[in-house]
Amino acid sequence: MQDASMLVVPHVESSVMATDLVGLKVIQEAGCFECFTTWREAKVKGEVAASAAILQACISHNLLYKHLLFS
Repeated sequence: MQDASMLVVPHVESSVMATDLVGLKVIQEAGCFECFTTWREAKVKGEVAASAAILQACISHNLLYKHLLFS
């Protein structure tokens, strides 16, 4: 079993995240725009959760392919 500190969790800092309306809807539905009470909660439930939601949506719906195809 891995130590939690050894887990790799990809995420993009919120100050550099850019997306289209599809991506915006994905992170909005994931609850990433809530008001968080602590810095850590904002990082985990905002930035990390947004990155995970976008990554999962790209895997689940092949959004990256669709984006490249129709751009």
